[in-house]
Amino acid sequence: MTTKLLLATSLIIIALAAACGGGDDKISDAPITQPSPAPSLSPTGTLNLAPTVQSNPESRNYDIARTFFMRAFGFYHDREYQLAIENFDEAIRLDPEYAESYVGRGDAYLALDQYQKAIFFNRGLAYRRLGQLQRAIEDYGEAIRLDPTYMNAYVNRGFAYNQLGRYQQAIQDSEDAIRLDPPNAANYVNRAISHTYLGNDIEAQKDVDRAVERGFVRNIAEGLVEEAKNKR
Repeated sequence: MTTKLLLATSLIIIALAAACGGGDDKISDAPITQPSPAPSLSPTGTLNLAPTVQSNPESRNYDIARTFFMRAFGFYHDREYQLAIENFDEAIRLDPEYAESYVGRGDAYLALDQYQKAIFFNRGLAYRRLGQLQRAIEDYGEAIRLDPTYMNAYVNRGFAYNQLGRYQQAIQDSEDAIRLDPPNAANYVNRAISHTYLGNDIEAQKDVDRAVERGFVRNIAEGLVEEAKNKR
């Protein structure tokens, strides 16, 4: 499959995912929202970045997500593409249906000649939202093959493994994410949840404590673990 065709099919899948919604993350402080307005695309299928692009204003995270989107836009305009990617990442974390940020991030990766891993990662996110978890796992795996240090691909593949009840594989992905970013508290909570589903409550509590040491709010972490206990 050519890169242009891969990009085109990925954009279609992302659009379908935004329209359908769905999919539960283990850790997300963003509510389910209505789809964002359609992004403005150039003839090549990439985003015409403009400050008029908006997410859903009814989202409780709308204002802060838009702030990160606008920061990313500024960095992109200044050709600070890695900083643009980091700010698009944060906008997406706050508002997972912020379609423009996915496409903008893909543009930034394209500018860095890292477009292939971005295409697979974004398509994996879309497949997971559509409930096509095995396809999502395959795309995250391809993104990891292209860049074994791509932490977010491990994190999101772990989400998909948990949804399929493949908890040991989810733990392995959390461990890889921790190896790549040890200070990231959320990765320890992700691993705690997978341990909880497996009945490893002692290991789960240890990970909760590790997350709290790194700045995660204890009652939130313990609430997520308790929710996992109620589901097993």
